Amino acid sequence: MTMNTHSALDTMDQLGFFTDSLEVNSNYLNQPIKYDKLSDLTRGDLIKVTLRNGYTSEGIYAFYGDRVSVRETTYFFEKKVSHYGGRPKVIEGRCYAEFSEGDQVQILSKNYAPDYQLPNKSAVYPKLVEELKSVPLNKRIETYRLFCQSYPQYEVTWHRLLNDVWDYAIAEVTTPEEVEEMIMTEKKEHGRYYEPFVKPFLDYVFENIEPSQRFEYIKGCAWSKVWYHRGLKKKHRSLNTFTTNMMSDGVYAKLLAVTNDKKVFNKLFDVWGVQSRGASEEDLLKKYYLVESAEENSGLWLDKSLSIDMKKYK
Repeated sequence: MTMNTHSALDTMDQLGFFTDSLEVNSNYLNQPIKYDKLSDLTRGDLIKVTLRNGYTSEGIYAFYGDRVSVRETTYFFEKKVSHYGGRPKVIEGRCYAEFSEGDQVQILSKNYAPDYQLPNKSAVYPKLVEELKSVPLNKRIETYRLFCQSYPQYEVTWHRLLNDVWDYAIAEVTTPEEVEEMIMTEKKEHGRYYEPFVKPFLDYVFENIEPSQRFEYIKGCAWSKVWYHRGLKKKHRSLNTFTTNMMSDGVYAKLLAVTNDKKVFNKLFDVWGVQSRGASEEDLLKKYYLVESAEENSGLWLDKSLSIDMKKYK
């Protein structure tokens, strides 16, 4: 879609900031700034937004909706000009920003872009694939984050879409060989993120579980530890699991499913993340069964849908 080009000078001229001789119109300077109601906004309006922190920018109003992790209604616009230190800077490409109740908005030009359209959702996936293909694996997360700025990424439906396309796109463009090359250059000591008694379980998975099923066992294992909470003055149980929803977990799983190299397998768990939460024994027993008890009230657990041959374990 072709839209009107816009500059800060064009906007000021529309508002009468300059006289015919291009001198500053003193009458304009003496006029109080009038802010518009958010309810008066319609898609395609050219607006100037002043946030509560004083940051100012201009752009085309797009829509309002729910923002990730925020209860209040949020308004989204395609940012065209930012003001840094009082000087305008034109934004290259598409870039979305937001505001909400409490921020100040001026409608500079009503119906400025009458045919304004949001980005095509069906085109997001193929575009992301091409972007990721153009950079090496260690640059793909950074590339994805920059890619997301071209969309209203913090609105809940767009946020969900962009998360979903990442999971599929990174898996499509990444080979196990790329993952292996990347992780083998990591300088992290083995076992940094998990307790020592988890290692025999990982060995069992490598030696006895079909490679295509390994990820299910990694997702399904957990280890607990009971420790004394000084603040609450009582014992507390933490439950730890390997992450499954971090940005690199999908490509780690891809390598996990094909490698027959024990060094590579072990190295995966130097870089694989761990997450922790509190859990009661009752909660544990609903989902897991105990595989092994360890020292200091610790234990290794496995999802009830999975099984191991205890004769081969350890």
